Amino acid sequence: MNTLSTQAHWDSLVSAFPQIRRQFVGFDRVFDLLNHNFETNVQNFPPFNIEKLDEENYEIQIALAGFQEEDLNIEVKEGKLTVEGNQEPDEKIEFVHQGIAQRKFRRTWSLADTVVVKGAKLVDGILKISLENQIPEEKKPQTIKIKTK
Repeated sequence: MNTLSTQAHWDSLVSAFPQIRRQFVGFDRVFDLLNHNFETNVQNFPPFNIEKLDEENYEIQIALAGFQEEDLNIEVKEGKLTVEGNQEPDEKIEFVHQGIAQRKFRRTWSLADTVVVKGAKLVDGILKISLENQIPEEKKPQTIKIKTK
């Protein structure tokens, strides 16, 4: 689906927000995040995957060919994971064709309150960020036994 088509669908959904919002109490933050994500320009660089490893563990994989560890900064603040790349192009190199981007970037993901960043590693041009969804026992589904007399 292209961006214009996505925006048209989003606009029709947003127009239905008053009816939708009144059905959900306490979800203002979610609606605000959705609205913010569609209002900001979608950045396509660098490309990334989010892999579900099991029920609690996920991994964000970001393609960063040519970036070194010292070019990257990873920060978690107020429920947002931000990855920044500060690679400066080498002015001494003259390219006939440059298909591998050398530029600064900033990507941000909103994390659920229960998601913890466990670590990161740069392997073969892929930055891998490990996430764990730590759901407290009291929030996990419980089966209630029915007692009979």
